Amino acid sequence: MVAYRLGVAGKPYSDEPVKACIVNAVMCIHPGKENEYSSIPLSRDTMQRRQYNIADQLKHSLQKMVNNEGSLFSLAVDESTDITDSAQLLIFVRSLSPSFELCEGLLSMETRHGLVARFSNYVPKEHGNKQLINLHCIIHQETLCSKIADLDNILKDVNRKILFVRANALHHRQFLEILRAKESNAENILYHSDVRWLSQGETSHRVPLVRKEIVEFYFCKNKDCPLQNSDFLILLAFLVDLLSHVNHLNQALPGRAASVCLLFQKVQDFCDKCHLLKSHLQQRNFYHFQQLKALIDSKEIRPDDIPTNFFSGVIDVLLKKFSERFKDFEKISVALRLVAFPHLVAAESAPLDLQMELVELKNNEPLIKKFEEKYDLVETWKVVVDYPKLRELARNILILFKSTCMCEAAFSRMKYLKHKYRTRLANDNL
Repeated sequence: MVAYRLGVAGKPYSDEPVKACIVNAVMCIHPGKENEYSSIPLSRDTMQRRQYNIADQLKHSLQKMVNNEGSLFSLAVDESTDITDSAQLLIFVRSLSPSFELCEGLLSMETRHGLVARFSNYVPKEHGNKQLINLHCIIHQETLCSKIADLDNILKDVNRKILFVRANALHHRQFLEILRAKESNAENILYHSDVRWLSQGETSHRVPLVRKEIVEFYFCKNKDCPLQNSDFLILLAFLVDLLSHVNHLNQALPGRAASVCLLFQKVQDFCDKCHLLKSHLQQRNFYHFQQLKALIDSKEIRPDDIPTNFFSGVIDVLLKKFSERFKDFEKISVALRLVAFPHLVAAESAPLDLQMELVELKNNEPLIKKFEEKYDLVETWKVVVDYPKLRELARNILILFKSTCMCEAAFSRMKYLKHKYRTRLANDNL
């Protein structure tokens, strides 16, 4: 147990203070028995050997569950580099047995190249040319889509203004004094980081709140600020409004609980919202564009000043990006809907071999209530035993990883363990 706890905590093998803590605790609780506990083997080699045994046992259990007869599995693969700039490929596996027992975990960490290509060649050869389902991470795809080229210059300009305030300690203190003097609702101005992509929406949303304070700060520094220009303000307001909708999607996607079906549904919901936003722009209805509406209400701009055709074109480009990057998901969209919302799918749109079972399922009211409650889909389909073909379809879909969140978390863990003072830590030890 000590070796297991040290491994979970990421402590070195030679963490001798653990033994000293045990002995000191025993001295206080059971005086005179500390010698019995001081002989507990906690040396570097012993801890390493025991953690190797634990890791081998866990890996063997994972492989046994994946190799069970009738089990299906999927792989999540992602690559990053460690502190020594060595490429590390993480392979996570997710398996679902015929009885819908779910198992997932880290299968391997590799440094060799060409593993994915060899695996893609191996599966058709060994398994009768079965078609593989290849999907890119939903979160990464959505992040790439949200990079709006037509408004990128506006965002970069705003970030430069923020950097001028935040990068210099004196400037930052002076700006905070202005905020306090004005009794602003905002406590500070936020950085934007491309790595921490969730910051984009929050940063852009904060700028209009402190716009007047930023203008005053630049005036004190005898510098021009584009936040006084009405054309720039219109573009910025539209960017903030659009990014607020994108950020809402960003916050809905991370996490490990939801399935790929539900997350793809959120992406489709966002696309439907974009169509609605475009329609409102063409009607000059700015109800869902809060920043633009605020500028109009404050008489800083007139509704006719807003280039609705240009903004509609920006939304069209955004929709086109989503369509191109999520085309792999579109290919299996019917299957995704059948698994997540079978009661909402018309029988005529389902594959022929599933139509009869689908009609029967749609008339099963107790089962439909479970789907409407958006309960865990694996647990829901586990009890659907009267519809074998739909159940098998669900098993093929529910084994899919929705994203590479597990890989990202593992890389964060790897960088915590393998830092500049432990650069020689080998993959087997990780």
